[in-house]
Amino acid sequence: MKTTTRVVALTALLVLTTGALFAGGGDEQAAADERLVITMIPWTARGTTLAPDSWTELFLEERYNVDLQPWYDIDSYDGDARNVRIAAGDIPDYLSVWANNDAWIDGGVVRAVSQDLITEHMPSWMTEVQSYLGDTKWRTTVFGGTNYLIPSAMSMASTGQVIGFRADWMRAVGEDPEPIPDREFFRGPDSIAEIERLLLKFRNEDPDGNGQKDSYGYMVWKNGPDMDSTILPNVFGSFDVRIFTWDVRDGEGYYSMVDPNYREALKFVNRWWEMEIIHPDTPTAVRADVIRAMANDEFGAWSELDAWMSNYSAGPWGALQEAHPGVDIAYSITPVGPTGQRGSWFRDPTGSRTGFGINATDEVVIKVLEMLEDIYSDPNVYAQNHYGGDQGETWELNPQGYRVAIPGTGSRKDNTEGTLLGVRMFTIVPQIVAPVDKVYINPERHALQTFLQERQANSPGIGFRPTWTEAERALVANVSTIEEEFGWKAITGQVDIDAEWDDYVQSMMDAGLDRLLVSLATQG
Repeated sequence: MKTTTRVVALTALLVLTTGALFAGGGDEQAAADERLVITMIPWTARGTTLAPDSWTELFLEERYNVDLQPWYDIDSYDGDARNVRIAAGDIPDYLSVWANNDAWIDGGVVRAVSQDLITEHMPSWMTEVQSYLGDTKWRTTVFGGTNYLIPSAMSMASTGQVIGFRADWMRAVGEDPEPIPDREFFRGPDSIAEIERLLLKFRNEDPDGNGQKDSYGYMVWKNGPDMDSTILPNVFGSFDVRIFTWDVRDGEGYYSMVDPNYREALKFVNRWWEMEIIHPDTPTAVRADVIRAMANDEFGAWSELDAWMSNYSAGPWGALQEAHPGVDIAYSITPVGPTGQRGSWFRDPTGSRTGFGINATDEVVIKVLEMLEDIYSDPNVYAQNHYGGDQGETWELNPQGYRVAIPGTGSRKDNTEGTLLGVRMFTIVPQIVAPVDKVYINPERHALQTFLQERQANSPGIGFRPTWTEAERALVANVSTIEEEFGWKAITGQVDIDAEWDDYVQSMMDAGLDRLLVSLATQG
């Protein structure tokens, strides 16, 4: 229970449930003693523990007339520490983003919560979830016919990958990018054929003006030398392929890396390789290599999700801005491909990770649902929770309507000062939807994300993430080794794609794909 001193210090804060202020003195203590206790595992920054009695915690307690008792003493990212405490019977009421643990659900750690109860007490939240997920909103919340989790949608995953271009190079080769009203970026080519023509110019028409043929059209931004979803996602998408995608289609297990359309897409990408559109270091390059190549004016286009495509202070665009301050960027948004189709690599926006401990009472569950509904319905309340303070103290409203942090204040200060609680205190992060997206998502990313949401073609689908046994995961690793090797050899012309295709598919099946597809068919 919180101390009298602490409660007295908070008498000026709003009490949501009554709309009135505590009178002070004994009445305050009585009200505090009656507060509903909610134990919780909060969402904390990686490598940190919570500081007790932060501004955000006190604000939430007073606003909702509750007594929050988070785990203060461990980093909640420490899965072993979490599991030890849970196994010892320390099961908090609110499991924040940890409740989708299959072992916890199977082991009776997470309690059931009816869909009707969630819908009743989170109407605005469910309206947003419905707008993103439609009839699939409960797809990841139900286990064994029982609902356990709060459905959520990740607006930041509702856009696909984009090809970005140096607009200065476009102008240098006579291809002016299209201005976009009220946006800081430009629009690039609208077809794969137009992109091909542009990238050939980047290769052959000296866009950096140094008098040498040392520039390329495209390079891949990826985590390592393996195949990656960032490899020309719009090209593969235009062939109706989202690489590395598991699905169930017509009752049968499906894997995109043996789809005949994947073969046709590989042949097209190999064509670009032979035309020297693709930077020759691409197969072995890692992110640091791509950043360095961009800084050295070696290529003019790459692909990624909006998070990195809108980041002008880091990654390839950051390197470009450092070398050439003020350079404009243009984007191609699901350009039409050789087959007349548009498509890109999309993430699954479904996110259901929040639930309640087995000992949480209905009263606690309803209170938490109502708190989340309020926090996510009011951008100002969310900003107070997110930035750890009031408007003008820790955050401000900029001219574009974004609630942005005041540097060096609130949740941006050091955790040892007891302020780093912010959005990680009481949240369903990272599933951020309107109207709080303009608090959580930085303005540059939000501007691109919303533009993409309105215009991108969501094809060829996102499949789903299968549940594999340990033995099946070993088979997945075997399959991945084969597809990685074949993919790069195909792109770089080291194999005859048509001649080797059947042998490639058979080797995948022999390595265990046939068994994985059978298992997959039972999960759809």
